[in-house]
Amino acid sequence: MKLSRIKLTLGSVAVLVTFFLVTFSNNWGNATAKKTTEDLEPIIKSVKHNPIEARKHCPAIIKKLRDSITKLEGKDVEIRRLKIIKLISDCELASQQYKSASSSFTELSNAQPQVARWHGLRAEVLFKLGNLNEAIREARLAVQLEPTSFQWKVQEARVLAQTAMRNRTKRAYEAAIKIAPYDQVSVLQEELATFLQSTEPQFSDESIE
Repeated sequence: MKLSRIKLTLGSVAVLVTFFLVTFSNNWGNATAKKTTEDLEPIIKSVKHNPIEARKHCPAIIKKLRDSITKLEGKDVEIRRLKIIKLISDCELASQQYKSASSSFTELSNAQPQVARWHGLRAEVLFKLGNLNEAIREARLAVQLEPTSFQWKVQEARVLAQTAMRNRTKRAYEAAIKIAPYDQVSVLQEELATFLQSTEPQFSDESIE
């Protein structure tokens, strides 16, 4: 009877030790990942508009951020993971790694398909990569998800202006002009006039849309 009690006690102690070790390990991994993001976020912001500095620092930053994802544990892993991927995409954009940025925004938009921002930012990088068809689709989706956003309406109009889709481009510009801030109205009107002057009316426009 005494031996059974000792075994039971030892078993209980082993369970508790295992629990505390796992908890400590999880908390340590989360704390390490959090510190990494907190340390690197200001650096990413500082190089956001400086491609030369971004290309110098971002490869190492991206590696550290990706390594930190593997240390995440617990119920809020997905939220923290997406925040880190967003920081990675910021660094990729800053260093003009558009193909990698497109993949990051694809991951973000797959995880949060109703967030217009991810589709709009993916449209931006696809446009820079010369993938107009995909850029148009993503720009349209951003507008559909956030129809009152001036940013996404302008983006759609400017992407469409690189095509020959005269009617669709005209409608997109007109929609953007309706909600444009006062100081942007004349700019967009000039862009639309320039586009219309540079293209001939196309009977196939509506069928393309």
